[in-house]
Amino acid sequence: MENFVRVGVWVIVISPENKILIWKRKNSHWAWRYWFPWWHLEFWESIQECALRELEEETSLQAMKPQVDVYDITDDFMSEDNKHYITIFPIIKKYTGNVQVCEPDKIQEWEWLSWNEMKALWDNLFIPIQNFIKKNPSFDPNNI
Repeated sequence: MENFVRVGVWVIVISPENKILIWKRKNSHWAWRYWFPWWHLEFWESIQECALRELEEETSLQAMKPQVDVYDITDDFMSEDNKHYITIFPIIKKYTGNVQVCEPDKIQEWEWLSWNEMKALWDNLFIPIQNFIKKNPSFDPNNI
């Protein structure tokens, strides 16, 4: 049994059209849930470094470093997995490149959705995204 808290960095990528980048997971008990680009914060790694690294590793997009700002943090309990995460949500609006599936073993596909289209997938969103939406009901990528 795990008795420690993990830190996840879930990057909210906003396109020039104000759409959000999400992916559908495969090959896991959380398969077919939607996720933002994410990973665990590594020892001696800043939130900004983690966000930049993971965005490129998972999507091939390269963020412009000054454009990584933390929007919010959630406290996520996953009782069926006996896991507890503190999830940090940085926002990236400026980037270069085109989205690619760089980790085909875990990513089914990438999609750009409006905030309302994404919220409509509620039952298929992973817990940290649901908690972010609950905590930020007035979030609007058009105003970031």
